[in-house]
Amino acid sequence: MKARNKGVDPARKDGGKEILAGKSRVTLMHKVVLVLMAVLFYYNTIPNEFALDDVMVLTENKFVQAGPTGIPDILSHDSFYGATGKPAKQLGWRYRPLSLVSYAIEYPFFKRSWSGYHFMNLVYYALLCVVIYTFLYKRIFKGDTGLAFVIALLFTVSPVHPEVVANIKSRDEIFALLFLILYFSSLLRYSERPSGGGLFTALVLLLLALASKESNALAIVFTPLLLMVVRGTGFVESARRSIPFATMVLLYIGLRIWISPVPEQQTDLMNDPYALAGPGQKPATILFILLKYLQLMTFPDQLTFDYGYNHIPYRNAGDIPVVFSALLHLIVLVWALYGTIRKSIPAMLMLFYLMGIFLLSNALLMVGPPLAERFLFTPGLFFLMAVVPGLKRVFNRISSTAFRPAVVASIAAYALFSFSVVHARNPEWKNNRTLYFADLEKAPQSIRIQAFCGMTIVSEVDAMTDSTERIRAIRTAIDHFEKAWSIYPDYAPMYQDWGGCYYRLGKIDSTEWAWNRHKALRPDSRYIPFNVESLAQMKYNACVEEYHRAKARMNFSELLDIQRRAVGHYPTFAPGWLFLGKLYLTVGLQDSARLAFEQCLTLDSTQVEATQLLGKP
Repeated sequence: MKARNKGVDPARKDGGKEILAGKSRVTLMHKVVLVLMAVLFYYNTIPNEFALDDVMVLTENKFVQAGPTGIPDILSHDSFYGATGKPAKQLGWRYRPLSLVSYAIEYPFFKRSWSGYHFMNLVYYALLCVVIYTFLYKRIFKGDTGLAFVIALLFTVSPVHPEVVANIKSRDEIFALLFLILYFSSLLRYSERPSGGGLFTALVLLLLALASKESNALAIVFTPLLLMVVRGTGFVESARRSIPFATMVLLYIGLRIWISPVPEQQTDLMNDPYALAGPGQKPATILFILLKYLQLMTFPDQLTFDYGYNHIPYRNAGDIPVVFSALLHLIVLVWALYGTIRKSIPAMLMLFYLMGIFLLSNALLMVGPPLAERFLFTPGLFFLMAVVPGLKRVFNRISSTAFRPAVVASIAAYALFSFSVVHARNPEWKNNRTLYFADLEKAPQSIRIQAFCGMTIVSEVDAMTDSTERIRAIRTAIDHFEKAWSIYPDYAPMYQDWGGCYYRLGKIDSTEWAWNRHKALRPDSRYIPFNVESLAQMKYNACVEEYHRAKARMNFSELLDIQRRAVGHYPTFAPGWLFLGKLYLTVGLQDSARLAFEQCLTLDSTQVEATQLLGKP
């Protein structure tokens, strides 16, 4: 019997090694395919430039541009402080230092060369796809490499990811999911083989996930559910084992509030997208948007960087899509809760999706936009992890030899569809101009996009040498501002450039209206002193032109009145007071002339002529 066992065991060992080697080759092949697909889908983002908030986190962020020496400042300030210099209390709730630290490390190598940062985004994205695959087959679906590969592949080729990969600033989304998955993996490994080192590693990875994006605070709920469902521990035991990780989340939230305080309640439409909603419209619109997220994850019709007011109009409770969404999500929620209690992994993952997407829906906390493609990045993975296993079970029941190629063909067809969407979208993220005007066609009712298009044109007109082209461009910008105004008249940023358009056209009243509107909406704007000075000069010059027309009539009383009005418009302009004093001398008003010369010298003591005239008897 002993000899027989010895004869069998080595063969089993050799067979086991062969199986492991074969499985290793399969997993390696899967990882290579995922990396190649990530590169294939996003290599055309590398030539892109900077866009949107890249300015705040990189090109104008002095902490990032200090390189590694700026890391302590990055860690101790709100994420936008390095660009704005404003106290955290004025910014509030925007502390995501990890991505900024990565920019600071890369800055000595890339400086302002955008291609380097885009290349690193692609590297991190490819790494994330491999990490997701490894996590799935090792920790969630225990050796089912095929299922893990399909989920990771569908995530890699998702048509809704261009905003995350093509926008440098959205590296925070990549890092947030990357370190969350690494934390999950480390947590489950630690739960299998508890050790001090394992606990420390899991805590560090959780901290990195939190430092990537605040939404990972949901780990305080995810952690006990993972232990209970995946590891099969009881609820009380799972809660007990979660205490160190819950403590880390709470400590991080405290640190975050200390560094970046929770801002006061925002009432403007750009920060509260439901500020103008009527009774019942906010929850109805949120339900509609939850349905829109499901559509975006599967077959997006049009992708845009802004889904704000009024691209998605407010909905009412009786709208059919709203009712359908409410019933659908209620059914899914009940199933997810019931299945989680029964320790179903797909049900738990669907619950993760619902919690993640609900957190970003503006239902409890104001996160800004009512909908954003980047908000789907992490919840979308949970959705795939929940749905694909169920589809697999369905396919296995109805599958035949002929049916399996059909499934493969369907996945390939979807990948081709997604490739066409992604490759068309990536170049639109090249810079602000390409992005704004590409999305204008898709979201003409977006107040932000209309205003941004007008502001972009204004930034270009001064470089135009052809006067006809310049005037045409200015009038086009005004058209955009007028359309934006018709959508929402209280959007403060557009009035500065709108006034600039009228200023360039020499329209005093319209310029004053626009800049006064800007001042009323943004009383702390840094442009206000410039606007006051420019408008005063504009009115003074108009008086000068009037003076030259009246000069032929040699009516000194009229000329004096014009110059008085001129200095009244521009009282800080010393030459204006000098000229007024000379006019007073001409008509024999010595005392008035003296006062005018004194005012001139008060404003500018280097006015030699005023000094000389003031010294005359």
